[in-house]
Amino acid sequence: MVLASFEATRAARFARFEAARAARQPVFDVIAAQSDRRASEVASWGLDRGWPKQRVREAFAVWRYGAMHVAEHSWDAAGALTDDDLARLRRAVTRYGRYAAARPSGYPEGGLGALAEIAATAAERGANPHRLHYAIRALDQLTRRMRASATTDGADRHAGRVKRAQRRRSPAPAAGLQLHYRVPRPAASVWPPWVAVDATGNPLLVDGDLVVRDAFRSRPGYEHQPWVAPPRSSEAYRDTLRDAFLLGGLWPPIETDGRSRMSQFDDRGEEGLQARRAVPGPYALPEHWRTTPDVADLELARRAPAMGLRRVQRLDVDVRDRLLDELRRRDRDEEAELSEAQHDRIQRQVLRIDTDTDDA
Repeated sequence: MVLASFEATRAARFARFEAARAARQPVFDVIAAQSDRRASEVASWGLDRGWPKQRVREAFAVWRYGAMHVAEHSWDAAGALTDDDLARLRRAVTRYGRYAAARPSGYPEGGLGALAEIAATAAERGANPHRLHYAIRALDQLTRRMRASATTDGADRHAGRVKRAQRRRSPAPAAGLQLHYRVPRPAASVWPPWVAVDATGNPLLVDGDLVVRDAFRSRPGYEHQPWVAPPRSSEAYRDTLRDAFLLGGLWPPIETDGRSRMSQFDDRGEEGLQARRAVPGPYALPEHWRTTPDVADLELARRAPAMGLRRVQRLDVDVRDRLLDELRRRDRDEEAELSEAQHDRIQRQVLRIDTDTDDA
């Protein structure tokens, strides 16, 4: 009886709601048409005028969620903006117009039109960005990749890279009042000590890699020593390899130049926006991480509660066992000191009792 009454009440409320919504539908249609027209105006705006923040928020909500959603729920779904968002948007639109020839296929010529395209693509796929704050950053990254694609092979940029490499590896002599430690000594090598150089002081290159001196090669057990040459995947190695190529009159490899690497992500196909996103998971955990704790993990987490079980599971087995042995040894020493102190206290109590008995 109670359930039937509840169902009847709920049905009546839904009926009243649908009736009120149907009565307001003509109003929603007018608001949606106006919002759609206003969003089209925003997409055609240029840099010669101001961009009111609320107009941009309304336009993004129309592009991302539809004009009817804005008519029914306002443009709050666009999210809030930080103080520098509009300035970042203007910089991105300026960069977009400067390198419009490198834009992805299907994108319009205007920068705000590109923002509308990003929002429409996200709405079609049901993916990020959901808020204008992040859409502005997506447009900013897109324009940076456009710039990288348009300028990575430019002769002027290559000449500038060579000049910067020359300043790094051939610094000017120190001025009279300049601190001497700020610049290398005249007889000192401008290359790291692990780089093998020829008679003229230039690095040796074999198959596109630097030749590492034998004394600085990595050996088992010494991988993390400060004097060991950095691995090929490190920034220090890539920077040194790039300068060696530039000063040798060669074009550096793609992996040594950030702008060249960025240009590789400039996919101009129909899936351009999706191709620039990170690869979705699941991701493989490091091999030494243990998803299921064993007895030693539980014991170490109990003896060292500040570390926590999750951090213990990420330790290498050798490191975990060494820490566990140290904690066990410390606990044994503390137990031995405690038992010795208890033994001394008991002996003093016994002697006190014997003395009191003799006095009696």
